[in-house]
Amino acid sequence: MQQEEIFRQGLAYLQQEEWKIAVEMFSKVLNVNSLHTEAWYHRGLTYFKMKQYKEALADFDQAVLLQPQNPFRYASRAYVRSQIGDAHGAVEDYQKALDLDPEDAITLNNLGLLEEQLGYKQSAEARFQKADALADAGKTFEKPDLDEILRKHQAVEEAKAEFKNLEKNASAQPVASLGQVIGQVFTRKETFQEFWHFVKSKLGLSNSTKQ
Repeated sequence: MQQEEIFRQGLAYLQQEEWKIAVEMFSKVLNVNSLHTEAWYHRGLTYFKMKQYKEALADFDQAVLLQPQNPFRYASRAYVRSQIGDAHGAVEDYQKALDLDPEDAITLNNLGLLEEQLGYKQSAEARFQKADALADAGKTFEKPDLDEILRKHQAVEEAKAEFKNLEKNASAQPVASLGQVIGQVFTRKETFQEFWHFVKSKLGLSNSTKQ
């Protein structure tokens, strides 16, 4: 069985809340390919669901190491840290995420919430104001749970995969000739004859025009 198929099975078990089986699937992928960032991330997410926070953070650490320029990795780890009481570690990760993506309104808002809890009122207010400026008018923020983070990430990855498929299919298919197009549209000879008669009558073509 290919590793990507095993990985997809892990995702399915994760969504079904079959935590232990999901961990087994992601672990199988990592045993074959230790550079599979998504397997590290999703196994860490599963561990978090199981309240195995030490294991969860270890896997999120690996995801960060493999993709140090991806702000999502830091923001995700920051969320986990904030949930287990490591506010200072979460602040550090959120700040790193903002260094990479200064206009992430959700990260700005979440960092503001943490700074507010830590007593940094002025800094928190500045975060909130910038987040509001980046947001749509009237939009409010709520701290996302891990399910929301997962949905957001999966939506992005699925969109990327779909775009790649479209590009691949477009480049693989030869450009059809006019005759091929007509042949695909008019599958019946009678229908084509009716169409051609209509064209000749509208354009004033004589009966001697070659078809």
